Amino acid sequence: MKLKRIAVVAAAAVVGPTVLMTTPAMADEVRNPAVTTPDAEPKGDAAGDQTPAGTGKPAETPAETPAETGKPAEKPAAAPAKAPAKAASQAQAGPGLSIFSQPQAFAAGGDWAEFNVSIDNTGNEAVQGFDLGLNFLGTDVKLSGKHIELEYQSGNGWTAVPQMPGLDAPHFDLVAGATIGKNAGKTVRVRARASADAPATAVTITATGTNHTSVDSKPFSRQSKITRAGEQVQSQAPVLSLTGLPEWGFKAGDDVGTELTLKVDNSARPGTGEYYLGVDLVSADTSLRADQVVVEYYATTVNGESFWHPVEVSGDNGKLRIFDYGGEYAAGEQRNLVFRVRLAADVPAGDVKLNVSGQGNPHHGGLVSKTVSYSSSIEAASAPVDVEGPKMTLTGIPAGGFKAGADWQELALTLDNAGLAGIEDYLVSFHMGRGFDQGPWVEPSQIHLQAFGEDEHGKEGWFDIEIGGSEESMGGDIGLQSIAAGDKAVVKLRLRFDKGTPAGGFMMGASGYKEQESGPFVWSSTGAHSTRILAADSGNGGGNGNGNGGGTGNQPKPDGGTTTPVVDGNGNGAGNGTGTGTGTAPTTGGALAETGSDAATSWALGSAGVALAMGAALVAGTGRRRRPTA
Repeated sequence: MKLKRIAVVAAAAVVGPTVLMTTPAMADEVRNPAVTTPDAEPKGDAAGDQTPAGTGKPAETPAETPAETGKPAEKPAAAPAKAPAKAASQAQAGPGLSIFSQPQAFAAGGDWAEFNVSIDNTGNEAVQGFDLGLNFLGTDVKLSGKHIELEYQSGNGWTAVPQMPGLDAPHFDLVAGATIGKNAGKTVRVRARASADAPATAVTITATGTNHTSVDSKPFSRQSKITRAGEQVQSQAPVLSLTGLPEWGFKAGDDVGTELTLKVDNSARPGTGEYYLGVDLVSADTSLRADQVVVEYYATTVNGESFWHPVEVSGDNGKLRIFDYGGEYAAGEQRNLVFRVRLAADVPAGDVKLNVSGQGNPHHGGLVSKTVSYSSSIEAASAPVDVEGPKMTLTGIPAGGFKAGADWQELALTLDNAGLAGIEDYLVSFHMGRGFDQGPWVEPSQIHLQAFGEDEHGKEGWFDIEIGGSEESMGGDIGLQSIAAGDKAVVKLRLRFDKGTPAGGFMMGASGYKEQESGPFVWSSTGAHSTRILAADSGNGGGNGNGNGGGTGNQPKPDGGTTTPVVDGNGNGAGNGTGTGTGTAPTTGGALAETGSDAATSWALGSAGVALAMGAALVAGTGRRRRPTA
């Protein structure tokens, strides 16, 4: 089938090389870690003697102030952007982080409590521009920025640590722009306190580290809590845990659901009397509604008959109580409570936490169990799947490169659909660019690209492809190509460069994709082709001929005609212009001319990367792309 011209949307093509030159995505964090608040100050391998993450010994360097490791940020650095789901490589592992000697509890309105935050770079290269953050997250009740104050030890005094602006939560920039030497270790002494109006809640304290370009530390968390006067916490309450959490998160729209087990362990403890359990589903990135969650409890009658009993889900603002259970537990009893959770298909993807709590009747001296928090996520019901599309090859690139100021050079882009089902309106785009070490920048206005196809009226001919982007990465949409099952299509292209285009290395390639309203994301690419742009001929002669005498040279043809391929070398020809004189150009043959830079570029348009980049551009721009029209 013939190529159909479309209204140009150059952004998708332009993003290709740009995204490929950005920081790779951070490594996936481990799902579902269980964290609990200790009953007493840990000993041995617990908090008080905790070694830095990833090492077998404590950091040797004594406590230092942030002034020695950098300094507290006056303006927090921007958080690293989320990368595509399938990055080609992961960020370099950063220094190990740890928190130790943290308090078991902060009393609301109480005094300062001191602890340490450690950075350990054992086994890693030196890191520059390293930022260390410290976050406080209420797992039962949300904390705001006013609820926590943080200071670091500076000389003989203490200095306040600024909070990140624009976030109504206690997120602190502890150290900014530090240089962490190879195999070096540093410890920062800090102190924190909770305001008088801070709510009673379990608290997760998390240290994070990054240089925002190539290094990301694995976050390190410790548990504590905020207590208020009159809060009843006793160590004899049952120990709670939750098992069965899916490794890759909950699936929205799953008809079967996820079966979870709430374990109540009252070993070596007295009977509880009246005791109530609760499981809360707390959304971090989405606003879950109660009507989007279905929960059932696996109940057993006194006759031994079992059945799934519906559980009422309540709550709003992203915090839902998904399981409530009351009962009594005998001394030493262990019991497993099984329930299952199903999410509606319209629940959006995002991170969630499941908080498990237990409390006896407060009017009868009831016990209060430690709240346990689990991290998980929700996967959207229609998560896109990448499927390879027609095989794409690009031919016609001259062995000696493209001569600036020369006539059109024809190229052929082949889409081979062998072994694949037919595909309609496959959007084909062209990508170009020059690396940092390949010569002066090429402006998009110096490049002219045309494709042969039909317009919206069915008329065939050559039409211009609008080139957009920046000097190092540019491109444009060619058109929509439909291909029958097992068929092959060839898209005719022609390319030329203005006479003033600077010589140097150059990269080019093409890609295609088909994003459907439902189903897989289909894409393919030619990969990157390395070529050169050669300097325009010098001399006083006019026209396209190179040298003296009578020859045809390179002559442009009307739309729809054919072209003569560029010939580099010493030839005879009378130019088409009006001037007289001679000019010569060195013969290049099949070898690349040397201009002082390597033929390979400092970046590449990988086939997978191009598809991811195009997908990212569409999501960032207009969301799901509608079919363009001329």
